[in-house]
Amino acid sequence: MVPSGYDPASPSSLGSEFEAAIAGFEEEWLAGLAPRIEDYLPSGASPPGLLRELIVAEMEFRRKAGADPRVEEYITRFEQLGANRQLALDLAIEEFRQRQVKEPALDLSQFLGRFPSLEPDLEQALRKFSTKEGAEPNPAATAS
Repeated sequence: MVPSGYDPASPSSLGSEFEAAIAGFEEEWLAGLAPRIEDYLPSGASPPGLLRELIVAEMEFRRKAGADPRVEEYITRFEQLGANRQLALDLAIEEFRQRQVKEPALDLSQFLGRFPSLEPDLEQALRKFSTKEGAEPNPAATAS
């Protein structure tokens, strides 16, 4: 169910329609539905910001439902993620952030090993994130 006022084919889907799309997507999840991200994206090239926000929301809802969503699923599902390094990096950081809530001992080196193409930026971002959150990176991450 796409919210009224949202037209995924409209080129101006970054303003209030952007927010309407995200709100509608989240409302469907809260109603117990599992909306498709694709239904909230304009045809053709999707605005990276909208795609990012929809993926982040879906990852959070799926994780709360007991699933373990991984960035790789979305890279396979959305071709543009493979071509947009910054977007893939943002989503990997978000996955780490979400997982660390329930898995405080999440092994940084194993996580980084899944994303060799995002090095060294991913490691730097996650170390900053871990420090900013007041947590120390897992010592196993520094073992070589």
